[in-house]
Amino acid sequence: MEKDAQFYRKDARNILILVGFIAFLPTLAFLIIKYSDSASSIKWDAVTFGIIFYSIIVATLAFYAAIKCGSGKKIGRNLAFIPSILILLNFPLGTIFGIAALVKINKKKFIELLI
Repeated sequence: MEKDAQFYRKDARNILILVGFIAFLPTLAFLIIKYSDSASSIKWDAVTFGIIFYSIIVATLAFYAAIKCGSGKKIGRNLAFIPSILILLNFPLGTIFGIAALVKINKKKFIELLI
């Protein structure tokens, strides 16, 4: 059975949503630790805010690329490379999902079906 264009678009969209969620995990962890106890052990300095900023930017790019890939736009595929490569640094989950995203957006059939 031949898979249609909608299947490949949803496949790329879903993996990019996962990449966005994995990218947002460090920010989520910092917020949970911050509000879980009053005497938090996290030092809120430039490094912490840098990690949070990086996390939010990568997650936003991944979600935006997911929307564009889901609609079959070429810009979505081009933008998907950025968060997919940056998420590789978040070992081990980021590495797994980053590689999976790169495989999905580089499938020949997916590239042929883009608008």
